[in-house]
Amino acid sequence: MRFGQISSEIEEIIGKMTNPTILEELLKLAATANSLAEFKQSLAKINI
Repeated sequence: MRFGQISSEIEEIIGKMTNPTILEELLKLAATANSLAEFKQSLAKINI
């Protein structure tokens, strides 16, 4: 994995998402984020 082990919180949030557009955006963010913290920030904005 790119950022190592992810927290169960992140896994749970993403696991509940069903919108393919948002999931695709998260995939892009995971591939381009400079750090896990940056990805978490983006995830928080999407998961409002």
